[in-house]
Amino acid sequence: MLKRMKPTSWNNEVTPPPPPPIINQQHHISIIPTASSRPQPLNLPWRDLPINATGEDYNETCLPLYKASMEGNLEAARVILDNHPHAIRFSLTENNDKLLHIAVLGSESKPFVEYLMTIMSKEDLELQNKNGETALCIAAITGNVEIARILVTKNDRLPHIPDNEGKTPLYIAALYRKEPMVNFLYEASDQMTGEFWTQETRGSVLVKCVEANLFDAALKMVNEDEELVKNKSVLGQLARYPEALYVKRPGIIKRFISSFLAICHWKNIFPDEDSQAMQLLKTILNKMEKLSKDDFDAIIKGPPDDETNQDERSIVYLQDTQEALHLLRAISENIVKMPAKFFSLFRTQPADEKPTPLKDIKPKYSSRVLFLAAEVGNTAFVVEVIRKYPHLVLQVNDDNQSIFHVAVSYGREGVYKLLKEIGPSKDIVIALEDKNGNNMLHIVGEKAKNNQVQNIRGVGLRLNPEIFWFKEIEKMIPLHLQNKKNAEGLTPHRVFIKIHKDQFSKCEEWMKDIASQLMVVAALVATTSYQVVFNPPGGYDDTGVPKFITLIPFNAFLISNCVSLVFSTTSILMVLSILASNYEEYDFMIPLSKQLMICLATVFISIASMIITFLINFFCVYIDFYYWIPSTFTVCAAIPFVIFCVSKYDVLGHFIRGYRMLYQTNVSTTKLHLK
Repeated sequence: MLKRMKPTSWNNEVTPPPPPPIINQQHHISIIPTASSRPQPLNLPWRDLPINATGEDYNETCLPLYKASMEGNLEAARVILDNHPHAIRFSLTENNDKLLHIAVLGSESKPFVEYLMTIMSKEDLELQNKNGETALCIAAITGNVEIARILVTKNDRLPHIPDNEGKTPLYIAALYRKEPMVNFLYEASDQMTGEFWTQETRGSVLVKCVEANLFDAALKMVNEDEELVKNKSVLGQLARYPEALYVKRPGIIKRFISSFLAICHWKNIFPDEDSQAMQLLKTILNKMEKLSKDDFDAIIKGPPDDETNQDERSIVYLQDTQEALHLLRAISENIVKMPAKFFSLFRTQPADEKPTPLKDIKPKYSSRVLFLAAEVGNTAFVVEVIRKYPHLVLQVNDDNQSIFHVAVSYGREGVYKLLKEIGPSKDIVIALEDKNGNNMLHIVGEKAKNNQVQNIRGVGLRLNPEIFWFKEIEKMIPLHLQNKKNAEGLTPHRVFIKIHKDQFSKCEEWMKDIASQLMVVAALVATTSYQVVFNPPGGYDDTGVPKFITLIPFNAFLISNCVSLVFSTTSILMVLSILASNYEEYDFMIPLSKQLMICLATVFISIASMIITFLINFFCVYIDFYYWIPSTFTVCAAIPFVIFCVSKYDVLGHFIRGYRMLYQTNVSTTKLHLK
């Protein structure tokens, strides 16, 4: 905002302004919405200085005034305004911002603005800049409630005056997430009532509050105006915010008391509290009961796709239809020229049918609220909606897919678990097929958690959750559907193999490469450990017995060296097992990842044991002479392990969890019950 407020550079020859010093009444904007598309004229400040003014007057008057307003220097501004009282209506920037527009930007501008209120009329406060913004719009951006209260006290029409784009100060405050300003302007606008406010403008403010996570203000609006429930976009916005729909649980002590009360069959005095977003959702769902079926269906469907591009869609549709008909006609004409025995194979009706009118095509709704929630994994939203309206569990989208089909395609386990709780409707949902003959398992084979595995390190580990998710859904699908072919003649299993063919190949190469590197390290450790056994610290005496065999550290030396040799040898054997694998689907599911995890762990233990062996050797040799030398080496030897463990802890964690499901829902299982 400050960037665009650059002072205007005027020439010496200045065009005189209109004679009256007060704002001309013809420039007042109309706040009554009309059906005409003609834009309302802006209520702009004066662009020019008074008659006979020169560029020097601008430099001596407007520039110092601009600087004083930016700095909140009331004394300097007062001197200028006493000599030039009409300067409060001048444009001080190229954006036609007047003195008040600039003054409200300052954090310490309250005294400055209060002084301006004493010398400005109500009409002066309605002056707009090129963007159609009044000073209250600028104050809404900054979130300074004190300044906004001063402006509204002077002119209570300001909350109802929109900018060029139809944005009211209340909408702007919600856009910039200024919650205190939203609460103030909502009350200042008389709860969005008056001649300007329509159902559309109220709905746009409500949607913007939900987008900005101002659920407290949104809940207040819905409670005070039940017509806002009919807005098609509010539920869609809530469906996109799974992190906002949660239940606040009491503290540990309160939960302990609640458990005791439950045992005694007494009333719980510390119930769970819904978040503000959850309260808003429940309020909307309760108020939807009073709506007609058409309004209810419109809310659940959401706004239709490309609702504002009807003309463009008509043109594109007609062009595509004409091209298709020309192609079909050309094919028909060539088929006629074929011999009779070939013609019978391609016999069809001539393509002279008229195209289906665009108005007869059903609009598509890709913003259905339940499907949006299933896509992002908003389990709490789905639970509340289905608990209130159980029949919606059988709703399908434009591709004849249920919310569970969408959930499994995006790997949303929380929503998928609800399928086990919907009773007999489960069989109906599972049997659904889309337009291409794909059932739920086909869809999983095409998109099995692909969108969630990209952040997993290691190509070989990314396939594990893919296979696990496919096998998990396969348990739910009846056998005849598991082997059913789609329109392309592929079973779900063949679809999975086809889609993941390249990934299987990359996983095999990755596994072999990692195993080969571990083999080299394990072989080096095993070789070193084997040689150390026959070269003990201090060597041998004349009888061939190790000199330090009577020392206690020498026994620890033998044990640690033995551990290093055994674990390095185990790692080599695990690598051989990985290299000899068939790399089939089941191998990627459990054995390969498990073997790789064991191999990595054994190599790590063998290296640690080897270093311990080295340190014990040092202690045995120098313990009687320089005690600080082995102590220093011990500390230094621990540093590499600390660095490795800290930097690679997450990688080791992925290996450990590689053979399990990597994704769990954030919603407590106790909250999934629909009854």
